[in-house]
Amino acid sequence: SLPAGEFDIERRQRLSGFEEQLTDPSSLAIVRVRRTISPYDKNDVRYVPTINEDIARLNSVTVDQVKKLYREFVGAQAGELSIVGDFDPEQNLKIVREVFAGWKSKQPFVRIPRKVFADVPGGMQQIATPDKANAVYVAGLVFAMKDSDADYPAIVIGNYVLGGGTLSSRLGDRVRQKEGLSYGVRSMISADALDPRTSLTINAICNPKNIQRVNTAISEEVARLLSGGVTNDELEKAQQGYLQQQQVARSSDSALSGMLAEGLYLDRTMAFYGNLEQKVAALNSPQVVDALKKYIDPTRLVVVDAGDFSAGPSAAKDTPASERR
Repeated sequence: SLPAGEFDIERRQRLSGFEEQLTDPSSLAIVRVRRTISPYDKNDVRYVPTINEDIARLNSVTVDQVKKLYREFVGAQAGELSIVGDFDPEQNLKIVREVFAGWKSKQPFVRIPRKVFADVPGGMQQIATPDKANAVYVAGLVFAMKDSDADYPAIVIGNYVLGGGTLSSRLGDRVRQKEGLSYGVRSMISADALDPRTSLTINAICNPKNIQRVNTAISEEVARLLSGGVTNDELEKAQQGYLQQQQVARSSDSALSGMLAEGLYLDRTMAFYGNLEQKVAALNSPQVVDALKKYIDPTRLVVVDAGDFSAGPSAAKDTPASERR
């Protein structure tokens, strides 16, 4: 059952969200980076549409198309179930089996792999968003690695040193604390388990007048990390931060449920995560630096600045902290 009225309400809500993104610096920059580092063909299901293309797609979709997709592709013959909490396993499984009995789609499940476009050149791009108080810096880089590869633990800790640490990091100390250029800056590593594809992303929010200094500071810190290495103190803090984060994650029922479901799909037990943490704890500084140099090529970093830069870096109007939020 999918009444046309309910369908129209859902579409309007989603359209409203996309229309807001049309002038949002962060949304525009993120989409531009994703499109640049993953340039799939427009007819490919992995294609990253522009926000305007998303709007056009929503406007053209029909109730009948959604029903057809549901009939042909949605079913319960492939999937994982993970439940965490105080419950009766047998009673829950009995209910689940009854609810999903006979629900099979016409199309068999096939995983869609993702690849690395190694020939995508790095560079800087700029998007104008007039009358926006804040500007954003978003950068991305993709390289061939799985989360089970030997160098993955070192890359994770290298990212913590660069900008992934919540308490201390190169980017946080330089861009936010020392120079006061950004309201928030961080870097993130996301690795696939089945495809050799790992991404590094860096983002920062700043006053438009500071965007050039933010670009320079981040570029310099990436170069300094690759050339100067990681101190023993930085390594120890990064290891502690990562291991504490994993422990906290396992204290959340929802996060733990996700880990268990992922393990079912990947044929992994919790021992995988235990082994990963042991490898992280055993790292030394040269191993971290060697991995960073092996995979992180600054010349391949795609950087997008988005904001209102019409006033120029020196004349842009500062904004009170209360308005920045």
